[in-house]
Amino acid sequence: MGISLPQDPAIPLQHIPKRSTFIQQGHLFNYVHSSIICNSQKLEAARCPSAEEWIEKMWYISTMEYYSVGQCRTTQQKQRMES
Repeated sequence: MGISLPQDPAIPLQHIPKRSTFIQQGHLFNYVHSSIICNSQKLEAARCPSAEEWIEKMWYISTMEYYSVGQCRTTQQKQRMES
């Protein structure tokens, strides 16, 4: 074919300029900093549980883990017996 191309097809789109990825960081920091200050003033103080509440919570978690593991084991044992 006798078609001549205006540019080399191996280098596509040379005439489109690259986008610059310049970010102005100076003002972004100020906005983030001020939003952290405003949000921190609105937050309530974190409430630490009493020792009794913490012990009850730990007891509940460990009890539920124990019984859930036991239930899985009995289910697996039943399945082995049936097969």
